[in-house]
Amino acid sequence: MKNTYTEIIHTSIPLILSTSGLAIMQFFDAMFLAHHSPTSLAAAGTSGCISWTLSCFLLGLVSYTAVLTSNYVGARMEKKVGKAIWQGIYLSIFAGALTFLLSFFSHSFFIKCGHNAELAKKEGIYLQILLIAGVFNFAQSAMSGFFSGRKDNARLMIATLSGHGANILGDYVLIFGKLGFPAMGVSGAAVATVSSTALSFAIMASMFLSRRNRNEYATWRGRGFDWEMMKHLVRFGAPNGLLRVMDAMLFSIFLVITGRIGEVALASTTVVWRLNALSLLPVIGIANGVGAFIGQSHGRKDHKATVDYIWKGATLSAIWMISVAATFVLVPSFYLNMFFEPGEAHYAELMKTSTRLLYFVSLYCMVDSFNVSLCSGLQTVGDTKWTSMILGLCAMITCACLLFAGKCNFGLYAIWTIITIYIMAMPPFWVFRLRNGKWKNIVVAR
Repeated sequence: MKNTYTEIIHTSIPLILSTSGLAIMQFFDAMFLAHHSPTSLAAAGTSGCISWTLSCFLLGLVSYTAVLTSNYVGARMEKKVGKAIWQGIYLSIFAGALTFLLSFFSHSFFIKCGHNAELAKKEGIYLQILLIAGVFNFAQSAMSGFFSGRKDNARLMIATLSGHGANILGDYVLIFGKLGFPAMGVSGAAVATVSSTALSFAIMASMFLSRRNRNEYATWRGRGFDWEMMKHLVRFGAPNGLLRVMDAMLFSIFLVITGRIGEVALASTTVVWRLNALSLLPVIGIANGVGAFIGQSHGRKDHKATVDYIWKGATLSAIWMISVAATFVLVPSFYLNMFFEPGEAHYAELMKTSTRLLYFVSLYCMVDSFNVSLCSGLQTVGDTKWTSMILGLCAMITCACLLFAGKCNFGLYAIWTIITIYIMAMPPFWVFRLRNGKWKNIVVAR
C-alpha cells in the first residue's frame, strides 16, 4: 500500500472538480444574479439555503452509497455494490416526491419570515423550482457514490463538469435572455441549475450501466428492491442525514435573521457565504478522495492505515485553507469585484460590509477544514450516530443563541461572531472520538 500524500492528491484532484456540484452551480447563480439585481442575488442566497435544509436529510441518506461502496470493495464484496446504489436510487425517487409536495408552500414561507414582498416573491420562485426538480439532485448524489467509492474519479469528473458547463451557459442565457430566450432572472438561474443536475445524472447512469460494470458490480442484476440492504443504508445514512439537517437548519436560521436586518446585509452575507462554500470545495474533494481509502482500509480492518489517511487528508486541507484565508484578508476586492460593480446601488456599503465578513471567514476557515476532514473520516468508518449527536447538540445551542440575538437586534457582526464561535468549537470533539478508538468495532461491509 502506498500511503503517501501524492497518492491522496492524485485521487482527490478529480473529486475537487466534481464534488459538491450544487455549491458550484449556486455560486455561478449568485455571480450572474449579482449583475441582474441585488434583490435577485439575496433571493437566491436565502432560498438556496432553505432548499438545502429541506433536502439535506435525504441527501445524507442517499449519498452514503459512497461509503457502502468503498467498504464493499475493501472487503472484496463487489457484487453488493450495484444493489447498494439501486437502493439509493429508490430512496431518491421517494425524496423527490417529498420535495415536490413541499414546493407548494414556497411562496408563503418567506412572507411569514418577515421579508419584503419583492424579495419574498423571488425567493419563493427560486425555491419552488429547486424543490420541484429535487429528484435529480438526490439521484445524482446516490449515483456518484458508485464512482467515488471505487476511486473512479475521472468518470465522475466528466459527468459533473458537463453539468457545471451546462449550468454556466444556462445561467447566461436564461437570466439575461440571450439566444432568443426571454430574460427570466432568478427563475432562469433555478431552471439552469436543475437542468444541469439532470444532465450530470444521465451521464453517470449511462456509465453505471456499462457492460463492464454490469459484470463486475452487478449494476443491472442488483436493480431489485432489497429490504435488508435498504435497512442497512438507512441505519448508517440516517445519522449522516441528521447531521446535515442540523447544520443546514442552523445556517438557514442564520440567513433568515440576516434577511430581517436588511437587503445589504443579506446580499453581502450571500456573496461571502458563496465564497466560503467555494473555498471549501477542495477540502470536500480531499475528504471524499481520502474517504475511498478510509472505507477500503476499514473494510480490510487495517485501522492504522485508516487513521493515517484521516490525518494526512486533514493536513492537506489545512494547508489549502491557510492559503485561501490569506487571500481573503489581503485582496478581498479580487473576489468581491466578481459580484459588485462600481456605480451600482449601495456599492460602497456592499463592499465595506462584505470585506468585513471575509475577515470572519478567514478567521475560522482553517478550523473548518478540520471539521470537514475529521468528521467525514469518522462517518466513513460508520461512526455516524456519535458525530450526529455532537453536532446536533452544538447546533441547537447555537440556534438558540442566534434566535436570541435576532430578537434583541444585536446586528450583523454579532450574528457572524456566534457562527464563528460555533465552527471553531467543534474540532476537539472529533479528535477525542478518533483517539478513543471505539469506531474500530463498527462493521459497515456485511
